[in-house]
Amino acid sequence: MYIAQDTEDQELIRNSIKGDRRAQSLLFNKYKRVFLSLAYKTLGPCFEIEDVVQQVFIQIFRSLPGFKGNSSFNTWAYRIALNVCTAQIRSKLKKRQPVLVPEFKGIENRPEEMHKGPHARLEEEEITNIIYSALDKINLKKKMVIILHDMEGKSLEEIAEITEKPVGTVKSRLFHGREEMKKLLSKYLNQ
Repeated sequence: MYIAQDTEDQELIRNSIKGDRRAQSLLFNKYKRVFLSLAYKTLGPCFEIEDVVQQVFIQIFRSLPGFKGNSSFNTWAYRIALNVCTAQIRSKLKKRQPVLVPEFKGIENRPEEMHKGPHARLEEEEITNIIYSALDKINLKKKMVIILHDMEGKSLEEIAEITEKPVGTVKSRLFHGREEMKKLLSKYLNQ
């Protein structure tokens, strides 16, 4: 039996495996925002995030018959999402295309954004670009741990399960990744 987060997930998983489009749609809608957030934080504003999330769900539905329930569905699906994002990053690195940052409307409706002036929004966008530029310069494994821990709020144990690495390895990557980020951002932090 599956170790899903709730009985609703268990039912949706069973029906999705059987090809039930309604169950697949419900599963998609339930987890879409989670993976939009992860993809945006992992890839930054230079990707078509909606397309990446579509790829995540295509991979989830293709792999669903092999889901054994050894971990929660959430953890299992997160691992797939992380793998798809990692493949996108590697593909970008191979192509060596310049990074163009399109306007990103955000993953969720945030009323506080409406009250910010153009200068505050521009400054926030500039800071975001600086952070993602620094993230792009560090080792991919360290980058993923930083994103999962510091941006997604995952615990070290959850990250270890998602990445299938020991907690000690996760701690090391987080520490060293943060140190690299400090060095890369030091000129901005001292202003």
